[in-house]
Amino acid sequence: MKLRHIILFFLLALASRESIAGVDSILVTVDTLCSSWHVCVNDARVLGGIKSVILLNDTNGIIVQPPEISYNVLLDRSFDLLGTGKVDFSSDTKNICFVVLVDSISKNGYAALLIIDNQDSQKIINLKFKEFGYQYNSYNTLSKYIGGIAMNDQRYFTDIFYFPNSSSRSSVLKSVYFKNNSIFTIIEQAPTNDSLITSNVIVSFNVSPKDTGIFYDTLVCETECITLERGYKVIGGCGIIYTHDTDVGEVVIGREAEFFPRIENRGYFPLTIYN
Repeated sequence: MKLRHIILFFLLALASRESIAGVDSILVTVDTLCSSWHVCVNDARVLGGIKSVILLNDTNGIIVQPPEISYNVLLDRSFDLLGTGKVDFSSDTKNICFVVLVDSISKNGYAALLIIDNQDSQKIINLKFKEFGYQYNSYNTLSKYIGGIAMNDQRYFTDIFYFPNSSSRSSVLKSVYFKNNSIFTIIEQAPTNDSLITSNVIVSFNVSPKDTGIFYDTLVCETECITLERGYKVIGGCGIIYTHDTDVGEVVIGREAEFFPRIENRGYFPLTIYN
């Protein structure tokens, strides 16, 4: 089985504020989430109002100087119904809330939000993404072949999801589970659910095939930022008995003849003969 080297990134979002035309009566609050921002805008003026919200992609600097170019972000389509990056409001709209989404979590991004009031005063909100890495490598493979396990036998395993950069921003572990809940049973995990991940997630589990065959399952590790999956393959089986006829020769009536039958297990799994 080939090991795939794939890098997934959490996005550490940093929000900053900049006023262009001194519209101090407009209050903008930004809640930074894992792969999005929740933005609320309030105009406290008596005759105030919010006219437009624009996700700037102003390559030529027509709207603002210096030019502002957003990339790898978009306005939530429940807010930006046409997907144009611009939403207009009635002149007396005083409160709006919306979400700015990351388009691809594997890339950096930048959002320049232009807020325009009903007096055409402007304010720009700058939202930046910085990488926070979770890496699939030789230690974090996407799938694993555990091997063969005898039917009704039980094997104990421990596996680890590594978070090499968690010291720069901790993430909360939400849950760990197997999708199919078939022959795999989680015994222990550290940290526990709803705890901070300081360096890695350790999962201990039992595997016990109840029949012969090939079994697949997927271990899911959900954090507040991303869901990671690792597949497992197990072959369940039993021994394969081979024996042969034995000629013990002539035996006189009333006498006993001793012989030892030969039984071979030519399978890949252990075999126990009870009687």
